[in-house]
Amino acid sequence: RRMELLSRLEAVYDAWREFVEQKYGGDIAAVQRAWGDSKYQDFAKLPFPSRRRAEEDSPLGRDIKEFLEKHREAAEEIEEAEEGGLAPTETEGLAGEGTREGE
Repeated sequence: RRMELLSRLEAVYDAWREFVEQKYGGDIAAVQRAWGDSKYQDFAKLPFPSRRRAEEDSPLGRDIKEFLEKHREAAEEIEEAEEGGLAPTETEGLAGEGTREGE
């Protein structure tokens, strides 16, 4: 079950990367400027931030909120992952690959 959920999450993360790339016209520098963070160098490696960030009044928060509103199934997958302890963190694509927030 865990592997199935991880596989579904990868599809969500791919959809997130595609959403951001389209929104910013394929310009990673525009993402860096909007989000105020130069650590993002490549759309293909763009992590999905914590879903809680959607509550922030920031460009990143608004982007997450817009993505989750447009991709209801993705929002459900993320919620299930949170409940299963596999939620994305601020820095990793999958919490299982590193340390989960709050640990």
